[in-house]
Amino acid sequence: MSLVKNIEDDNWTKNYTYYDKKGRTIGSYSINHLGGRTEVKSKLDFAGAVQQSITRHKRLDTDTDKVITENFEYDSQNRLKKHYHQVDSQPQELLAENTYNELSQLSNKKVGNNLQSIDYTYNIRGWLNKVNDPSNLDGKLFGYEMKYTNPVYTSLTSGKYNGNIAEIDWAASEENILKRYSYQYDALNRLQKGTYSEPNSSVPQNNFYNEELSYDLNGNIQTLKRNTKNYYSVAEQIDQLSYIYSGNKLLTINDTSMNYAGYPDTSGMTIGYDNNGNMKDHKDKGILNINYNHLNLPSYIQFSNYVLRNSQNVYVNTQYLYRADGVKLKKKYNFFSGRRQSDASQTMEYLDGFQYSYEVNNLGFPSSPNGLQFVPTSEGYYDFNQNKYIYQYKDHLGNMRLAFYRDASGNAAIDKATDYYPFGLEFGNAMSYGSISPNYFYTYNGKEQQQETQGLDYGARMYMPDIGRWGVVDPLAETSRRWSTYTYAFNNPIRFIDPDGRQAIDPIYGRVSAFSNKLKLIGDDGKNTGKAYIVTGSTKKAVEAATKKGETYTGGLNEGKNVALIPTGNRLNSVLESVADTKKSGRENGGYAFIGDKNVTRGDQGGAPKQYYDDKGNIVTEASMQVFTSNGKGGLPKNASNLEMWWHDHPDTIVNILSRKQLGDSTPSDADLSVQGILEQRGYKGNSFVIGTNSNEVTYFNGNGTLVNANYYDWKNAGINATVNYVNSIITNLIFNP
Repeated sequence: MSLVKNIEDDNWTKNYTYYDKKGRTIGSYSINHLGGRTEVKSKLDFAGAVQQSITRHKRLDTDTDKVITENFEYDSQNRLKKHYHQVDSQPQELLAENTYNELSQLSNKKVGNNLQSIDYTYNIRGWLNKVNDPSNLDGKLFGYEMKYTNPVYTSLTSGKYNGNIAEIDWAASEENILKRYSYQYDALNRLQKGTYSEPNSSVPQNNFYNEELSYDLNGNIQTLKRNTKNYYSVAEQIDQLSYIYSGNKLLTINDTSMNYAGYPDTSGMTIGYDNNGNMKDHKDKGILNINYNHLNLPSYIQFSNYVLRNSQNVYVNTQYLYRADGVKLKKKYNFFSGRRQSDASQTMEYLDGFQYSYEVNNLGFPSSPNGLQFVPTSEGYYDFNQNKYIYQYKDHLGNMRLAFYRDASGNAAIDKATDYYPFGLEFGNAMSYGSISPNYFYTYNGKEQQQETQGLDYGARMYMPDIGRWGVVDPLAETSRRWSTYTYAFNNPIRFIDPDGRQAIDPIYGRVSAFSNKLKLIGDDGKNTGKAYIVTGSTKKAVEAATKKGETYTGGLNEGKNVALIPTGNRLNSVLESVADTKKSGRENGGYAFIGDKNVTRGDQGGAPKQYYDDKGNIVTEASMQVFTSNGKGGLPKNASNLEMWWHDHPDTIVNILSRKQLGDSTPSDADLSVQGILEQRGYKGNSFVIGTNSNEVTYFNGNGTLVNANYYDWKNAGINATVNYVNSIITNLIFNP
């Protein structure tokens, strides 16, 4: 149970979590600050995968429940195959049907009961490089392609071999225009220029939406130039910004473009800061004052009445309500609908993913539609006003590129489509299709755009895409000491994202979804061995130094104290099968491989765990197997000099014969260390590993003890990513939490 108080008032949120006998979460119950509640109940299968989830939600205690039912189907490898979604008694919707390739990468997704079929392809390193084909949509609504090493416009950019993206193509079906950005970086991997072109047009390199930047010695943006496509279909500069700093604090921005389509029509006014380094005003944008709570989150914003924004709306003030854990609960902003009309307001409420809107017009009457607006789904969101599922195409950064829905004829209809400058500002003439969901403002990185400030709410901070900076200090500044605390995504927003405003990560090269930011890809050795390694100590430093120079690592990668081999290819598949067998049987499984073996040899499955008293009267719990015995034959090799790997899994089970004992961690037993010691005496030079099916950890060890631990899922995906086409060895570095 947890009790969380609101910051701006004295109301509380009460959270309760329920577990099964194995300690797995099977339910939660949250009473919000208004008295309503959100209840989630989950049904798990034997392996812990969610088969069904039922969410019941109501804003107030007197409201009627909104019921969300989700059902999940998995294939034989426990990969999500189908995801169903149902709102109240509406017909059940098949949100997504997934197909995977031989490497367990998502290769196709049928969205909205086959409303769109989306294809995914990857390069030899396992990085996503194409979603559909933008040069040949073939009935698809959207497609984009990322090119790392093979750009088409080599006069504008060159191939990148360090994870940077050299070129991106994209296209939407309604426009039928192939668009392209070519990117240039400096020696510190900061984005210098994005050059826009339309390859199939009569004048391909038209520079319509170019964005160009320079930086000071602290890594702060020093200048920014930006173009747009004007009424005469000619590239026109809308921003020529120069930044003036005191330390890392932005003091003024001067725009000499004399064009007010980008940065506001007023520039050069001094920006103030509070004692915590928070921007407390931005008079160029008509923001007179910003108050912050003790989490450095905005609680009140006051606007100038004399600055027109958002067509004819003049904003007066905005008030925020947060919980003490930083969760936003409410935003209310007051505005004039034109200079001479009376005050109007809109209130947005955020309750466990359910979003509400209440608007009062300039006559004091509620505007329509009010109340519950939408709830997010895995493929977009459900609009309660339209009673429709809105689906979204997103790029590798999570940017909403195109939204669509099923129209009355059963066909896919585009709701809205958005293109972005490299640092996240939307193109000024974004495609408009008369959106049926006007209160949905989640765009760049999937973050909510604040209509009154045009900033993007990331959770811990607000980002300003027009100037490419945050307005407050990084809450985790100590983890990025080499960077200005106001810098967005290491000044490389094509490659990096910042999920919550605290820590930039790499969703492709760093494989955030695969490595959980614990195993980080730091280089490769350029050899065609199809291997993956965890490196620590001096080897890690040498790899990082080579990568920093843009080179491959040429040192040794023989297993030892600082190098651990991750199985790949068929070997990895056999290891994963052994884990599945261990989870099903509750008994140990494992195997081994010699140098040159394409496949591993699986040992005989161990017996049932047992307990007994040793000669000192202590209770001993034992679950064991003979790794090197297969079909009742074999044993420890007399000559282990050609042995390359051996492993076994510890079962997730409870033994309660003489006393209760939970098994399933990854700690090597005394017997494991003894076997390793014997093998080393017989010539074995490698390490060995244990997989804990309860702790979900992998532990490498040698005869002297434990060497390194890794999360099982991070470790598994590192092996999968290195397996692609058996080309480049991937070296992964384990980053320990402090």
